Amino acid sequence: MDATPALAPDHESEIARDLARRAFFAAPIVLVVAGLLAGWPGVFGAALGLVVVAANFLVLARLMATGAKAGAQATAYAAMLSYSVMIIVITLMALLLRNISQVDVASFVVTIAVVHLALLFLELPKLGLTPGAPGLKPLSLAQLDAKKPDSNKKESR
Repeated sequence: MDATPALAPDHESEIARDLARRAFFAAPIVLVVAGLLAGWPGVFGAALGLVVVAANFLVLARLMATGAKAGAQATAYAAMLSYSVMIIVITLMALLLRNISQVDVASFVVTIAVVHLALLFLELPKLGLTPGAPGLKPLSLAQLDAKKPDSNKKESR
């Protein structure tokens, strides 16, 4: 029998995977709009922006989950560090991309800003913002029953 305590679920990574999945599903719409507004350079800029957004959420979640294991102060440091690194990386990428004619920097920056905010607002209803249910909202009894395998079926022998 294993005596190690069960670890708390990694809500940060679960949320980040959901956000990255939503970014993937939003990609065709974002790319078409960027293409209509700025042509192929807009598509390339928006595509890079989508990659940055998804990578940012996944890296941030990993840092937050690691910080959460070490305590509240480490979580705060991880949040500040990841935000600072994200701003620096986006700024450096925009500065590097401005000299590449095949990429529209405005599409890159606007995609990052709009998609970040849109994904976060779409995720709000799924979050449990009460002390009793931090992270994701708990499932209702009906949702739990729907996830259970059907126990009424008899095994055929």
